[in-house]
Amino acid sequence: MTDNKKITDREEVLEAIKNGDYDLEDADDTLKADREFVLEAVRSGGRYALEYASEELQNDPELKKLAEG
Repeated sequence: MTDNKKITDREEVLEAIKNGDYDLEDADDTLKADREFVLEAVRSGGRYALEYASEELQNDPELKKLAEG
């Protein structure tokens, strides 16, 4: 993302993640705890994306497996 603003609009962030135009690192904490967002981010960015998810989702077995490839 070019500016340092955190995007909080759910649909805008989800679309940007799906397009590979947005990193989970830049998301609001509520979105980092949203399984759907984290799932899309991991599909796009793998293990790197999972590092920025909430602690609970970082420990999710399905997401961990997906991140490991």
